[in-house]
Amino acid sequence: MGDVIRLTLNSGAVAMVVLGILFILSIASWAITFQKIFILARAGRESSRFLRQFREKMAWNDLYRTGRNYRQSPFARVFVKGFQEFYRLIKIREESKTQGSDAPAEAASLSSVAQVLRSGIAEEMSRFDKYLPLLSTAVSASPLLGLFGTVWGVMEAFLAIGIRQSADIGTVGPGIAEALITTVVGLAVAIPALAAYNLFASRLGKLEDELELFAGDLVRLWERDWRP
Repeated sequence: MGDVIRLTLNSGAVAMVVLGILFILSIASWAITFQKIFILARAGRESSRFLRQFREKMAWNDLYRTGRNYRQSPFARVFVKGFQEFYRLIKIREESKTQGSDAPAEAASLSSVAQVLRSGIAEEMSRFDKYLPLLSTAVSASPLLGLFGTVWGVMEAFLAIGIRQSADIGTVGPGIAEALITTVVGLAVAIPALAAYNLFASRLGKLEDELELFAGDLVRLWERDWRP
């Protein structure tokens, strides 16, 4: 292990630049991974509490006030946006009845509520997708950077053979070993980033499906309450 560290520290300028970039990608990947784990865990806890209250069939106004307290729950945030639009339409209809006129066209259906719910889902997915492209970049770029460092190191090793007119292990061994270090580091960065990316992509895909089902349930329930 000590020889590997010493060899790494004595690497050439190109190898050191590659290793520096890989180090930055590794730090960024782990930071994103831990941040996503924390955010998804907190969102999951708040969503479980909110959905439990939703299933208890609380009054819409009470559920709205409760939902505003769950700032990290995508279900609560989507519900709040949708209910605000639903309440706006109810107020328009009540004002129209009070004035003795027909309800305006925009209050004739709940299509605007469905649009707001879809927009809310898109905003939530965008919030959770934040920084995932950087994780994807680490997955794809790290092995290529490692390969670049390896090819450069091998090229330098062959140049050393030409200069010294010798191909013994003492001549090419250190150069080849130095070159392979970048490949190992590149894979060490890419593999955990790939595992984390696949995990989050799968979880967010499932979350989006659940939000779509939740929004559909809301529209059906509000359509029932909307009818005179």
